[in-house]
Amino acid sequence: SKGLPRTGPDEVYQLWLVDPDGAARSADVLVEAPGTADVVRGLRAGDQVAITREPAGGSEQPSMAPLALTDPV
Repeated sequence: SKGLPRTGPDEVYQLWLVDPDGAARSADVLVEAPGTADVVRGLRAGDQVAITREPAGGSEQPSMAPLALTDPV
């Protein structure tokens, strides 16, 4: 979450794995705490990693267009 604007108390950044067909599955919410690191697990060939701003606690599916999206892995 380094370099991202801070979220409000009722929001979090959430990572998503997006398959080649466009289906998104949650990878995790980003943790903003000193000394923590976020690790993306479960990547499959062709997946992209996306980030969105979601309500606190995260969402089942993205509620907005991605703020950032990687190239396919």
